[in-house]
Amino acid sequence: MKRSAGLPHARRPTVTRSQEGGLDRLTSREFDVFKLLVCGCHNEEIAKVLVVAESTVKSHVQRLCEKFGVRDRVQLVIYAYEHGLISLGQSAWQKQRSDRGLDAAGRAPAGVLPRE
Repeated sequence: MKRSAGLPHARRPTVTRSQEGGLDRLTSREFDVFKLLVCGCHNEEIAKVLVVAESTVKSHVQRLCEKFGVRDRVQLVIYAYEHGLISLGQSAWQKQRSDRGLDAAGRAPAGVLPRE
C-alpha cells in the first residue's frame, strides 16, 4: 500500500477533558488511564507510568467500559473519536517522553542518558 506524500500517519491522539461525551464523570485516575489507553498503551505500560499494579489498570479499564457502555478498549477508542474526546496529534505523555530523549518504549538510545 502506497502512502500519499505529506499525509500524517502514526500520530498520537490528544485528549482534552470535556463535559461532552462523559469525561466529566471520570475520576482523575480513570481519566489518566483513559488518556494512556487511547494513545495505544498496553495495561503493563499504563501500570508503569502511573506506578500501580497491572490488575489495578485492568479494573480501571473495566470501569471505563462500563461508564461508556462499551465492551472493550477498542470500542473505548472508537467512542472517544466519535464523540470528539480525542483528536490526532502528539499527546502530552508522548511529548514528555520525546523531550526527555526517550523512544516510544521509554528507552534512551544506546549510550545516552535520558534528560530529567
